[in-house]
Amino acid sequence: MIRFLLMVLLSGSLLSCAGKKGPTHAETRPGETQREATPARQASDASVEEGKKLLDQGILDRAADSFQEAVTIDPTNGVGFYYLTLVNFKQGKYDDAKALLDNARSLLSHRPEWSEPLDQLTRDLMGFPSPPDVR
Repeated sequence: MIRFLLMVLLSGSLLSCAGKKGPTHAETRPGETQREATPARQASDASVEEGKKLLDQGILDRAADSFQEAVTIDPTNGVGFYYLTLVNFKQGKYDDAKALLDNARSLLSHRPEWSEPLDQLTRDLMGFPSPPDVR
């Protein structure tokens, strides 16, 4: 995985050095200029994609690791936070999922296509109250 991340980072650097524009980030809202995808965001997005494959295969621990890696590399990756929230929910870590959901919602608030998935996950989490504080 580290070798893959280094390759992604290096390829982004090589594209910049060659004077070519790398892929742009697709999170542009009307009236905004398109942001350049940084090497960190590219590596973060690659970790999200790997995590989604693992999640689809039901390999939740490794998926969680991939999503955690994604948000560690780029803490502004709302998609990474959404999937990290989802996998925590599927693992029964409801308190962790609730804490992560705020990050996902905040970072994806400008993307209408994420409104329904976030709302659904919120509804799902509401069915699991936090355990009482035992001291």
